[in-house]
Amino acid sequence: MGTWTKASRWLVVAGLAALAGELVLGSSGSALAGKPPPPPPSGKLIYYYSTTPAWRMASDGSNKTQLQGNACGRMSDVRYGGTYYIVWGDFAGARLPGDGEDRMQLLASPVETAGGPIVIVNHADYKVVCCQFRPGATPRVTFSAVHHVNGGFEAGLYQIPLTTDPTTGAITGADATAITRIIEGSVFTYTSRTGVTYFWSQVMNHDWLNETKLVYGDDTWSSDGGAWSQLYLYDFAYPGVPRLALIAANQPRMIWGPAVSPDGTRVTYGNYTALYEVTTGGNATPTVWVSSTRSRQATGFDYLDDSYLVYGWRTTSYPPVSDVYRKLRGSSAANLTGDVSASCVPVAAR
Repeated sequence: MGTWTKASRWLVVAGLAALAGELVLGSSGSALAGKPPPPPPSGKLIYYYSTTPAWRMASDGSNKTQLQGNACGRMSDVRYGGTYYIVWGDFAGARLPGDGEDRMQLLASPVETAGGPIVIVNHADYKVVCCQFRPGATPRVTFSAVHHVNGGFEAGLYQIPLTTDPTTGAITGADATAITRIIEGSVFTYTSRTGVTYFWSQVMNHDWLNETKLVYGDDTWSSDGGAWSQLYLYDFAYPGVPRLALIAANQPRMIWGPAVSPDGTRVTYGNYTALYEVTTGGNATPTVWVSSTRSRQATGFDYLDDSYLVYGWRTTSYPPVSDVYRKLRGSSAANLTGDVSASCVPVAAR
């Protein structure tokens, strides 16, 4: 499942200069000793965003194909009406009372075909922050939000059912009357140096392991405008069982992510320092996929399989430039878009 950049609340596409032949070393800098590394999975596709159009390539970087979609966000796990969809946010203009930031609306756009955007949530009393498709037979989107209700504010993780064409199965919209809060949270406020106050939800970025298991960020705090969070695992199939904290005390917290491995045993998340990985057993000490440098920083990412991660590697200078890399855990990383002289940021692997 894909990732979302929490530092800006929506994944912002970076520019790109070709970085042909460059390798990024991980924490070990070499392949695992004693046995050859597993090959990249065949048959898997990497979806990425390049300047404006959506693109797709094979797991080895070959067969780059321009698609008809033109949005960048979180991608569905299954196709609806023959295409994956991206759920993403755009400014809606109006603000919640007392909030210094324009309210966001939630949209869905097809990835492989033309069409959209389709309005999912555009409600004067909801400020949407982060979103994700929920797996399962029923099409749904979950989103973090601050809700202005009864003269006050509440926050948390919300869910809205999608509507689909009965013949084609394509997404046609959503039922705004059926928005429900599935995880309660509190309103997180951040006041800038200029005195402007922003409202976010404490429950922010999230990713689904399956239809009932969720990994999400909470206990958010900020000293610099970025939202740093603990990661929690919760299973809706067992509502009486408390959530499980995944990151051990005094360890690096999450700003963007998370992404859950296909087998559900590991979670990757990122901050300004590195991309980290923890197991889902609870209170784990994270390991490092790739560390940031003075000139480069990791951006959007997703698991290609249980051993490989796909991620963006961008410059810290403005405007940022980026390539898409594939990395085997404990080994080096390969640049998959060094042959492309345009912006390349990974969206998802399917």
